[in-house]
Amino acid sequence: MKRTTLSAVASAGNASPVLALSRRLAAIGIVLFAVMMGLYGLLAIETAQVNFAATYDDSVLQQRLETRAQAQSGQVEGIEARAWASSGLVWVGISKLTSPKQWYGSEGMFDTVIHYAEMPRSRIANLSLHSLLGGICMVIGGFQFWPAFRRRYPRWHRAAGITYIVAAQTAMIMAMVFLIRSPLRELYDTLTFSVGLWYLAIGVTLSLWLSLYHLSRREIAQHQVYMVISYALLLTAPFTRIYWVAAGMLFPGSSQIVVNYVASAVLTPTCILMGYALLCLNRWLQEDRTAPNPRPGVAPAWQQRLRSAFTLLAMLLAGAGAITVWWFYILHPGLASFATARELVPASVIAHDGAVLGELTVSRLIYAASTLAALLVLMLLLWHAFQRAEVNRKRLVMQCAAVLAVLAAVGGMVLIYWGGLLGGPSHGVLSGGAPFVLNGSCQLLFALLLGGALWRGSHALIKEFSVFMLFCLLATPVFYWALPIFGLFPVPADIVQQGHLYRLSMYAGLYLLIFAMAYSAYSTVTQQKFAR
Repeated sequence: MKRTTLSAVASAGNASPVLALSRRLAAIGIVLFAVMMGLYGLLAIETAQVNFAATYDDSVLQQRLETRAQAQSGQVEGIEARAWASSGLVWVGISKLTSPKQWYGSEGMFDTVIHYAEMPRSRIANLSLHSLLGGICMVIGGFQFWPAFRRRYPRWHRAAGITYIVAAQTAMIMAMVFLIRSPLRELYDTLTFSVGLWYLAIGVTLSLWLSLYHLSRREIAQHQVYMVISYALLLTAPFTRIYWVAAGMLFPGSSQIVVNYVASAVLTPTCILMGYALLCLNRWLQEDRTAPNPRPGVAPAWQQRLRSAFTLLAMLLAGAGAITVWWFYILHPGLASFATARELVPASVIAHDGAVLGELTVSRLIYAASTLAALLVLMLLLWHAFQRAEVNRKRLVMQCAAVLAVLAAVGGMVLIYWGGLLGGPSHGVLSGGAPFVLNGSCQLLFALLLGGALWRGSHALIKEFSVFMLFCLLATPVFYWALPIFGLFPVPADIVQQGHLYRLSMYAGLYLLIFAMAYSAYSTVTQQKFAR
């Protein structure tokens, strides 16, 4: 008999009450999240239709201009109905949750809404189709990761999956076309937005095709993980708006573009982590295998070679990170001592960094010592967990994981402390302490997860969380690698002075978490579950 209820995700008959309850809660969590993202998708579809009207109706632009003029004159009667008619319901909701300055003021969000209607009509149509297809992905995407839905309604799952893949890929093509056809200076947030959207377009495209590759080979577990990755990257659309609102409430006196400094700092990494959480819930709802997975995603002949290559690369990255921390946090601390930063980072940012963090000798030494030690311990853990035979090595791996969790937690708390000292966003300091708070929070998160894996005695989870921890620990050192690389490109001097290369370099480290997600497609944890 087919199982149709939420409770059916528990193992048949012999699941403990706690396990059954936890799986039921996990299923409810996936469903609620899918419903919320589906509601956003409907709003995105409505916004796409409203924006598309500007391709044939010149009054759309006029109505938006009149709405802004009415708001700035203080005449608010009937303004919500006017804004809804010309801009869509989602923007009305954001305007009610943020301040008039952030919405209608100088550098406010409504400037972007007006710009949508001022673009050439072909670009308006391009962007509207992109939004429409993205909305469709949000409406149907979340339910694809609910195992009970997949098992009970396989035909609906396949139909929705085909629709999702076609819509997502076409939306990304539309995004690339829009970027190619739009002058950089005409884009919202110019270079930072452009690089971020290229990252998403390429990431979604690669993950979709990798998911199809594994599906063609009947490697369902890997197919599921890459579909989660694509969905996580698409979550940046709704969560951009959510973070605008959240940051607007946190910094009510700031303009929208300043609020966006914070939103863009945390957006993509947190969406990747939300995708990982969705993957973990999806695996939790699947039953354990009693025999090895006959379709592991990598041919047995290649497994040891890839394991060796991965271990070598990971250890090289950890070693490079340790050298970077030693050089820039002990020998030559501060942005002012970094020659590339003096060329590519606004002087106001360097001055703020020196004024706030320049005298923090104790906390800097604590961060440097804990991070150096954590990276060295991580190298030892990776070697014994991935390269050496697992027999009689699990105890050593668990000991390394315990030390790693403590050291990473200490470094993470220092980063959060620095983030609080650096403060909120502004044109002078850009994202402020947001990148430090995010980096530190990620280290704390995976330190806690490592602790949970140790408590459960799960060697497989320790390995997976350690890979994520590698990229968390590298997030801060990567800034010193990324800035010179971005500086090689012919970026206009005014865009450099606006802080875009600095922001992109500060954000780059946690963007690498997508590689940890890719690793999870082939991890032992994934292989231990039935992918159904």
